[in-house]
Amino acid sequence: MRLLVFAPHPDDELLGCAGLMLHALEQGSAVQVVAVSDGGLGGPADLRQNELQAGLARLGVLPAQCWGETAGALPRDESMQRRYSDAVQQFSTDEAFA
Repeated sequence: MRLLVFAPHPDDELLGCAGLMLHALEQGSAVQVVAVSDGGLGGPADLRQNELQAGLARLGVLPAQCWGETAGALPRDESMQRRYSDAVQQFSTDEAFA
């Protein structure tokens, strides 16, 4: 199994899916996280990104893809839908959570 988690902001992946990610890893599955925004509304964006990667490393999850969209202003257009679709195809995921 391959699990893909989309997090609107850095830390949402841990708050919402840590248990699921750990379970998937215990089953031998690959887990990938995409942080859609830079997390800048919750603190300095670079600090949020570093915390994201450190938290995932502690779990044994691959480093996250960080799209760097502005927090609080995520686009809801066709190009963003295409990015989500492309990420699912690139990771060849069995399951995706957002």
